[in-house]
Amino acid sequence: MVSATTGAGVTTGTPTVYYTLDNGTQSTGTGTSTHKGQGCWTYAPLQAETNADHLLFTMVLATAVTQTVNIYTSTGRTLSSSGNTTLVGST
Repeated sequence: MVSATTGAGVTTGTPTVYYTLDNGTQSTGTGTSTHKGQGCWTYAPLQAETNADHLLFTMVLATAVTQTVNIYTSTGRTLSSSGNTTLVGST
């Protein structure tokens, strides 16, 4: 996480993490967020927050720029520059 005003790593606070499963409704995560140093944060989701082929995790902290990570749990997928998912091989 980086500061929205200075660009420095945000090392304090309590981020809120939202998750979306398979393009469904966004929900508030109940896993654990931990600051690891220099603005690097980890999130340990609960199992129910990972039961999907496509996961989105969005971390929000009042003083930081919001960050979103896409995770595909199936093999054989690539993400094109246009944002479209293309199947390449069997899953």
